[in-house]
Amino acid sequence: FDKLSPQLKQFKMGRATHEAVGQIYHHSYGILNKDTLTEKFEALFADLTFNTDHALGLIGRYLIVKKILENALLSGKIASMASLACGAGEAVTSAVAKARGNGINVKTAFFDINTKAFEIVEKQLLSIPGGDNDNVLYLTNVIKNREWFSVLPIEALELVGIIDYIPDSRLVDFLRSLKNPRLKLLLSCNILRKSGII
Repeated sequence: FDKLSPQLKQFKMGRATHEAVGQIYHHSYGILNKDTLTEKFEALFADLTFNTDHALGLIGRYLIVKKILENALLSGKIASMASLACGAGEAVTSAVAKARGNGINVKTAFFDINTKAFEIVEKQLLSIPGGDNDNVLYLTNVIKNREWFSVLPIEALELVGIIDYIPDSRLVDFLRSLKNPRLKLLLSCNILRKSGII
């Protein structure tokens, strides 16, 4: 996003809707379970559509982030975490569900500027048994308001959703501003890309 014109930046931001990302995360590859020839061609076309660097990078990033968070939360050493620019929050809510399923209760805070994101997060949180009062949603721009949330008593921060929107020139300063003695885990990464045409 660093060197894009405002128009192109707006276009790219509009393309990455929460619903579209969810489709990519949960796309079921293969034509074997399709009955008609038309269904098989449609499934093949969908597979080719999702078999792009960007889509596969999103899937890979989601799986890695989910696994890292699951391992961290299942260790029992993290009692609270926040997701900045949470989006649909699937990796976080999935890890929290696994922890709570193992009897480990984790308090969570989700930050975003999009109410649509919160609708999706709330839906996922409602499907997790227990811990209903341990989830907080903050409608805010975390880049502009980092001072107040950086002092919250949070032990883990997940920043995967926000990194793509911060220019490289401001990224290091942003990460340094989150320094906090309570912080045990800071998870941040850009979209992973597979190498080469294959």
